[in-house]
Amino acid sequence: MPVESTPAQTPPQVIRRRFPPLVWVTFAAIAGILLAEYWSVAARPFFWSLAVLAGAAWFLRRQGLAGLLVFCAAAYGFIHAMTGDTLQRFPLRPALEAGATMPVTVTGLVLETPLLRGKSTRFPVEIESLETGSQTFFTCGRILVKLPADAAPPRYGDRVRILGTLRKPEGARNPGQFDSADWLRRQGIAAEVQATLGGGCTVLESGRGNPLKALACRSRDWIAATVTAELEDAPAEAAAVKAMVLGTQEQIPEEIDLAFLNSGTLHVFSVSGLHVGLVALILWQVLRALGCGRRTAAALSIPLIFFYALLTGWQSSAVRSAVMAGLALGGLLVDRPASMTGNLAAAALVVLAWDTQQLFSAGCQLSFGTLIALSCLSQPMIRAFRRLYSPDDFLPRELLTNRQEWLYGARKWIVSSMCISLAAGIGSAPLTLWHFQLATPVALVANLVLIVLAGFILSTAFASMVAGLCSWHGLSHVLNHANWAFARASIWFATAFSHWPGAYVKWNLRTLGETPVDRVTVYDAGEGAAVEFTPQQGQAWLFDTGDPFRYRAVTSPGLGFHGLAGVSGLLLSHGDHEHVGAAPEAIPGLRPDQIIAPPGRFRSPMFRAALETAQSRGVSVRQLGTGDVLDLDGGATLRVLFPPRDWTASLADDRALVWKIEQDGWRLLFVSDAGFTTESWLLASGQDLRADVLIKGRHAGDVSGLPDFLDAVQPGLAICTNVPFPSEEQLPPAWVADARSRGLVIFDQLATGAVTLRLTPGRLEAVPFLGQRPWVREK
Repeated sequence: MPVESTPAQTPPQVIRRRFPPLVWVTFAAIAGILLAEYWSVAARPFFWSLAVLAGAAWFLRRQGLAGLLVFCAAAYGFIHAMTGDTLQRFPLRPALEAGATMPVTVTGLVLETPLLRGKSTRFPVEIESLETGSQTFFTCGRILVKLPADAAPPRYGDRVRILGTLRKPEGARNPGQFDSADWLRRQGIAAEVQATLGGGCTVLESGRGNPLKALACRSRDWIAATVTAELEDAPAEAAAVKAMVLGTQEQIPEEIDLAFLNSGTLHVFSVSGLHVGLVALILWQVLRALGCGRRTAAALSIPLIFFYALLTGWQSSAVRSAVMAGLALGGLLVDRPASMTGNLAAAALVVLAWDTQQLFSAGCQLSFGTLIALSCLSQPMIRAFRRLYSPDDFLPRELLTNRQEWLYGARKWIVSSMCISLAAGIGSAPLTLWHFQLATPVALVANLVLIVLAGFILSTAFASMVAGLCSWHGLSHVLNHANWAFARASIWFATAFSHWPGAYVKWNLRTLGETPVDRVTVYDAGEGAAVEFTPQQGQAWLFDTGDPFRYRAVTSPGLGFHGLAGVSGLLLSHGDHEHVGAAPEAIPGLRPDQIIAPPGRFRSPMFRAALETAQSRGVSVRQLGTGDVLDLDGGATLRVLFPPRDWTASLADDRALVWKIEQDGWRLLFVSDAGFTTESWLLASGQDLRADVLIKGRHAGDVSGLPDFLDAVQPGLAICTNVPFPSEEQLPPAWVADARSRGLVIFDQLATGAVTLRLTPGRLEAVPFLGQRPWVREK
């Protein structure tokens, strides 16, 4: 009997999603946050509360992915809108937005360990009460307190009374400058208080903070002291060890910080995925060596990793990394294989739920961008280069000698490391260029060395801590000296890599499509000065640097923003700290071919230090006086008008260089801090002083901008420095009124911030950074 055949059944197709559902949920959360940030209608929490209810109803009714996405977008939008609404409800916000300042008495709780930044110690305070005049407000938000650097700071958890001046946080005033006002807004801080000198901060009560965080603060202080014991005579290496272990960068010397930045390895100083990953690996290896099973080791490692994040000050980067490491280890507890894409999506949801402002953080974008690139590119790249590290497939492994096994293993490690580094570079390069105008091709090689050294430093520091806990101080000191060697090697390699040809490139993506012109940028450097001249063709020059604090905060970021990795020449106008105080640290980084200085000898220690630094590095130093002419790139000429070579004066301001730049038929006169004596000499010299733009500062103790001098110069625009304090550096209102009565346009840098001059043969345009109307002169 014939057997009837039945067609073979086709197995059901397995539909693989390109992304797991959690990824789409993350995209929805990001969309909700962006809507709440940039759409004015969606800035109100009431709008989002309705959206949350609608999304929840849709999801409960349909039980589908679309409803879940709508609900998630609405929930994260609501969280973000609530954050902004808290700042909007700060009681004195309207007055602060109008520019008002007011004396206040604030009582509140110190939320973080105070940090010394520049000329002040800073810490956030949760307000309990705020008194101004006859008004008193209670529990109304957070403020940032700035305490004079010489005052004794409080500790975390102290309840304090602050006497000072309340003001709106100051934003960026120069191109490339860090926008502290926006950063504070995203930290939930509504205003700042400058504490008064002497008695501005009184500790009312101690120990009011979170006990776990207080324990972390004490532990951090103990760890910092333990891992740097016996390294007091090597402050740079000790600071590097502390930075790599705890992420504290305040004591890193500028030249070391710059070397790590330009070699693309600055991330070893911030507690990020690298550090948390190394700590997780160390903990895992130690716990496994002690006989713990996989689940036990994972269960013990997770809280220790989060405590390490707490030790580092609960930095956002550390929290992000701890969440991702915790999710990866958590998979071992429930016997689920780790999914890089799923873990990234889950970590993003947790981090954004904790703080939606993290979406706008450069560090958060770099972290997730790098990890996404690693998950998508690293394994395909490693497989693509498989022939470089794998033996012939037809060769049995048993025939390989031990030496061949070792060589193939070494090749695999090198190829895998290079592929991982390249994938990370591909993921981070666009964001690094966008946020920091910096690309570091050398990082592909530098990271292979610096990451290994960072691992040695972390492991040795961990062993030093264990020895310290056991009171084996001798062993701890020996380990610290070993770490000194590792730190010194790290600094040496970072410096060497940063000096490789083509190690780093400065390029601003924001300037793509702009018509190139000759440009002069007059930075707002307070009572000092820093001016950048960049011709359309050729190399840039820098006239003065500003003091060290403003050089790091203003001048150096501004040069980077304009895509300048160095300058052709550096002009030092006179021996004033606010003008040239940063020159000794700027010269190694800017690598000028020559330095221009006034004639004669100088009593200023920082001026002499700058010249000695230049000579030690083989930089030509030229002293120019009246009548000397210097040809700059792009057809520009610099003509020195003052001082003559035989000039003597007791004050540095009376010996300051006065020079004129002629470019594209326009004339720019720089008088620095010249006063009555200099201006009188210039008027009597018979030189042609006429200029289209006058750039001037303030003499320390003399009048400047004489009416006869202005009549001789005949400028159309004057760019003048101005500061609220001290009074002798302020721009006199009477002088401003008189100058304007003569038809002179005044750009007061207290109001305009930096001013950029754009020069073409037929047009001169001055554009203030803070939005005042540009000044234009045409031929």
